[in-house]
Amino acid sequence: LIEELDKRFEKILVRREQAEALEDQVSLNFVRIAELWSSKQMYEDRARKTKEGTVMNALSLLVEQKLIR
Repeated sequence: LIEELDKRFEKILVRREQAEALEDQVSLNFVRIAELWSSKQMYEDRARKTKEGTVMNALSLLVEQKLIR
C-alpha cells in the first residue's frame, strides 16, 4: 500500500499543473498532501510522522467510523 501511495503522490508532484487544476474543482490540495507524504520517513515504530503511522491512523479512523472492518 505504501509503495502504491508513493507512486501516486509522485505522479501528482510530476504533473503539478494538472493536479492544481483538479484542486480548484474539488477543493482538495493534492500537491500539498503529496509534498507532506514525500517528506515522511518510511518506518519508525508506527510513529505518526512516518508513512506507516499515517496509514495506520487513517485505517483506525475508518474502522472507528465503521467504514471498514
